[in-house]
Amino acid sequence: QRAVFPDPAVDQAGYLAAAMSIPYVLARRWIERFGPLSAAMGPAEHANVRAPLIVRVNCRKANVKTAIASIEADGVDARPHSNGRSIVLGRQRRLTELAAFVAGWIQPQDPSATAVVLAAGARAGMKALDLCAAPGTKTTHLAEVMDDSGSITAVDLPEKLQRIEANCRR
Repeated sequence: QRAVFPDPAVDQAGYLAAAMSIPYVLARRWIERFGPLSAAMGPAEHANVRAPLIVRVNCRKANVKTAIASIEADGVDARPHSNGRSIVLGRQRRLTELAAFVAGWIQPQDPSATAVVLAAGARAGMKALDLCAAPGTKTTHLAEVMDDSGSITAVDLPEKLQRIEANCRR
């Protein structure tokens, strides 16, 4: 018989914060910026949506088209990302079970991390230093763009090095 959320007619920000699990300060700010509760509800709902999983294609082993075909053959929806190097996955089973992952064709990597590696301008034969390198997504991407030549020093805590090594082997 007790209300679960604050009454939206009395406290719009309180209702928005409680109903959408966002900080009260943020809810108040969104109502001030976007207008009434109905308008602020859109950004709050968007904030609660899980981001899609995006994977980078290892162009030394596959291309976006062949990787998508493999992923779809495993029953997972996939579409190219606008950066031309990554794939956006739909709802899927465990990523590590996909044939494209096992074969080393794809690596989970946010497009912003992909852009960082490309912006570094790494080329074959260069030396690179990757600090805080685990799990090795940028390390493996550097190796890819350097055509597996040159030298990459990947540094992280000792207990994290196995993850980097496993990704490099795959």
